[in-house]
Amino acid sequence: MEFFEYGDLQKYIIKPFPEPEAASITAQVAQALQCMHQKNFVHRDIKPLVGSDADRSLLSDTNVVQNILVSCLGPRWHVKVADFGIAKNMDGTALGTLQIGSLGYMAPELWGNSPDPYTAAVDVWALGAVAFCLRTGFPPFRTIQHLLDYARDHKTHFPLRPLGTSSGFCMNFVLGTMAEAPERRLTIEQVLAHDWLSMQLGVSQE
Repeated sequence: MEFFEYGDLQKYIIKPFPEPEAASITAQVAQALQCMHQKNFVHRDIKPLVGSDADRSLLSDTNVVQNILVSCLGPRWHVKVADFGIAKNMDGTALGTLQIGSLGYMAPELWGNSPDPYTAAVDVWALGAVAFCLRTGFPPFRTIQHLLDYARDHKTHFPLRPLGTSSGFCMNFVLGTMAEAPERRLTIEQVLAHDWLSMQLGVSQE
């Protein structure tokens, strides 16, 4: 078993990451998810920073070990995805309806009591939340109610204001991965081809 002396990413999210570093970490997590999705597995619990599952209203507490592990520190971060305990084989195109995952990173369809099965789009949502968290220092939705308002009310806009110092490419990436409807989200292949990742990765490699 590989040992990660630097632990999980959570301990380093004490302030917003520079965009090139945030994009690099996001791309590495996306590559891991792409590998899983190609093998018809969905992780269902991607998270760098999240609250206790005992608190179902506040999402900003930070007392749980996360599953993005660090093998090399920044500015040239190297991370790996771990904790596949609730990963599931899709056996086709859709999963069940069981509400599962971690607060702050669960897609709206996991909270909406929908009878429809969910898909690998739940991982893409969580990836967008990872990118948001890296650029701001906290998850995009501070309460479950805020998340549900966004998912159910078309007049409720995504909370982009905390990303105010980020590039338009970053904001577009977050909006594309965190669209309220799963069919409107980017696929994992579109994620990896997105301008934000390719442009920022180019900067980080200079």
